[in-house]
Amino acid sequence: MWTHQPEAPRFLRDDRGSLSIEFVLWLPVFVAFLVITSDTSFAFMTHTRMWNAARECTRNIAVGATPASTAAAENCASALLPGNVQNWAINYSEQSLGGVDTVTVSIRTTGGDAMIFGGLFEEFTGADLVASVTMRKETI
Repeated sequence: MWTHQPEAPRFLRDDRGSLSIEFVLWLPVFVAFLVITSDTSFAFMTHTRMWNAARECTRNIAVGATPASTAAAENCASALLPGNVQNWAINYSEQSLGGVDTVTVSIRTTGGDAMIFGGLFEEFTGADLVASVTMRKETI
């Protein structure tokens, strides 16, 4: 006995466009990966620039090239920090540890301010970026 099975409708046999469905499903994953990677890279780059600015200003104050004051440390660091981040907290302090005078310059900003898409990931980053350098004050 022979039974006739109906053919599938033409639109079920047509496989055109099947690749675009996979593309649409994977695209958000790749975009999210790209955004997270670029944001993290930018945060690391900003932190490196903060550390370099703190090191340079601390060195200038330690050798006497810059006056030892909070205003001088802020001016020095502001000239070296990237202009895209507006909320810098620059602190200067001097301490005497065991008869050795030290100079410390600390720079702080929020993690969200240091990233390109900070508003998107501020809830996840929450922590501040801090660069603090302490050097022994040179005797003149």
